Amino acid sequence: MQQLKKIQHKCEYFLFKYFLFIFALLPYRLSGNLASFLLASLSHLFGANKIAKKNLEMVFPNHSKVQINKIRQESWENLGRNFSEYAHFAKMKPNEIRKKVNIKGKVYLEELLRQNKNVIFFTAHYSNWELSSLILAIEGFKMNGIYRPANNSYIDKKVNLARKTNLNVSLHPKSRVGSISFVKAIKAGESGGILIDQKYRKGVKVSFFGKKAFSSTFIVNIAKKYKVSLVPAHVERLKNGDFEFIVEKPITAESIEHKTDKQILQKLNKILEKWIKRNPGQWFWVHNRWG
Repeated sequence: MQQLKKIQHKCEYFLFKYFLFIFALLPYRLSGNLASFLLASLSHLFGANKIAKKNLEMVFPNHSKVQINKIRQESWENLGRNFSEYAHFAKMKPNEIRKKVNIKGKVYLEELLRQNKNVIFFTAHYSNWELSSLILAIEGFKMNGIYRPANNSYIDKKVNLARKTNLNVSLHPKSRVGSISFVKAIKAGESGGILIDQKYRKGVKVSFFGKKAFSSTFIVNIAKKYKVSLVPAHVERLKNGDFEFIVEKPITAESIEHKTDKQILQKLNKILEKWIKRNPGQWFWVHNRWG
């Protein structure tokens, strides 16, 4: 059984590298269009397609089937574009990628850098979320991220090598050891980035689009204990193939000092809801957030 799994993973890795190679050869826009078309066309073959449909029907009960399918299609297309962009970004210099991104709310970043403050940026699996840490690192923040290792170890090594090379971000696996090393970096005055829309098996149950789901208190605990601000920041995909990185007003440690974990997490979830409602097709609906 172990040997079969190893063979399967090697086959998956071969396909992964093959498609990366093909997409990297094509022009940037053509590559994105092709990848989005292919993944959306094949989406019915994946079990995650049913999860996306279920999530959308729950969040938008008044939407028609046509509207639900449109958002679901756009979500798959977004993931396809993410894959093709990964192929291109892997061979581009950071400043070349930076030219594709307009920063809205840059004044907040400039003020944080001026004050030499370390913070925790929080975001979601929205648009090309991998760009967030890259942009922040280019702007001058010493970034740390927590990631969930891929099930395929070969792919995981390939992806993380590219992340470390291009993003200049210290990566910490989603584990007890990873959490400890992430906290050490924050204590040392570095900044961090956390995706807070993941599925958790424990934590605090907080409403997300009207339905309760576990949210981790990790980000809140760090903010309170080490007096660091929480900064909402996310990437939005533009129709011309470029991006907008939107940074919002920092939530200071002082402003949440006397609030409960649930109150703070509810506030963060509301911010995520606002982003997703504005452009639902760019969110990761295939994830079983409420499972």
